[in-house]
Amino acid sequence: MLRPISWVDEVPQSSLELTACLSRMAALLEFEYWAIGTRFPLPLTRPRVALVTSYPKAWEQRYVDRGYHRIDPSVALCLGQRRPIAWNDQLFEGAEEMWDEAQSFGLKEGCSQSSRDSLGIVSMLTFARSSSPVGDAELRAKGREMNALLELAHKFMLQSMRAQILEEFSSPLSSREIEI
Repeated sequence: MLRPISWVDEVPQSSLELTACLSRMAALLEFEYWAIGTRFPLPLTRPRVALVTSYPKAWEQRYVDRGYHRIDPSVALCLGQRRPIAWNDQLFEGAEEMWDEAQSFGLKEGCSQSSRDSLGIVSMLTFARSSSPVGDAELRAKGREMNALLELAHKFMLQSMRAQILEEFSSPLSSREIEI
């Protein structure tokens, strides 16, 4: 059994602090990689997505360039539920090319979990490793810690994007927006 996380009351103040926290905890949870993605519901036509990750940079760039977030079954499933999900071949049916590429970068086993707040802002925390499948027993055993990390990372992402989002929404409406 893992020791309770004692630092979750304090939200990291910088990306470096968040990276250090998540990297340390990922290692304690026996994962090599982690990623936190947050989707803001506005603008409606192109919701903003912020991503902080320890994934190999080449994979991160490929994922973004190819728009894999649009076809990633783990993202689709996490948007509809809060329960953690383990990665497996069955989950990635229909997205085999993406799954094969992820595995070629060492992201062979993993799990994901999401959180949605009252404003409709969704964060998804993912842990990955190169071996040893993630089973239901492991998800149950580590679920409390993973959920605490998800909430911590979600708070950080909100704080870090707050100023930019408020600035965008406080700008005056264009003449076309007024017309509509």
